[in-house]
Amino acid sequence: MFTTHWNKIGVDVKINFKDYLLNYLANKAGTLSLEILKAIIQCLLIIIKLAWLDDPAFQKIILDLQAFSQLSYNHRMIAFITYDSLIKEMDYYNKNRSLGQNRRVSMHFKDAALGEILLYSLKSLSPILNQALIISNEQQPALELLLQCLRVISDCFLFDFAIRFDETAEGTICNQMPSAWAPIIGNDSLLNPVFDVIFKLKSELHQILVTLIQSNRHLR
Repeated sequence: MFTTHWNKIGVDVKINFKDYLLNYLANKAGTLSLEILKAIIQCLLIIIKLAWLDDPAFQKIILDLQAFSQLSYNHRMIAFITYDSLIKEMDYYNKNRSLGQNRRVSMHFKDAALGEILLYSLKSLSPILNQALIISNEQQPALELLLQCLRVISDCFLFDFAIRFDETAEGTICNQMPSAWAPIIGNDSLLNPVFDVIFKLKSELHQILVTLIQSNRHLR
């Protein structure tokens, strides 16, 4: 109903609703089931996408989630789940908007926000990996957070940089990454932790990570 009457709702009301959902996630972190959590995040991100170009307050979600993630492990997990869902939402053709509207929002998101998400995720990966390497096999939260961080990094690289929205295209399409990403892609200190996960993670923790990936496939 909110999206059906979208054009009749003022920007201030949309901002207040966005803030309410974000504050609700902050206050209820660790107490919500994954199903309810993802439903709330989806509502939040539909508002963010539809209003992305209406006011800078909606684009500020990128920095809001960085601050949000500093509160606790649960908040950090929610932040990465939200980043993951946001990238997918921005890479998805919304049937309530024209092709041109979808392209403008997605292209602006790509230019203004996607690189910031990638940079934050890469910077976060090393401390998360270090924590995962020192915990015992019975404690999996750090590995689950590691997996979620890796998902966000993967989504950043798999984003449709050309914003084709062509569901009929077949075969592999080579995406052109933004030139603004050159300092990130060329920074070994940022990318090395990714290769550490692939090649250097202790075998027993690697197996747990593989198990987590397999068990979470249905959640994507």
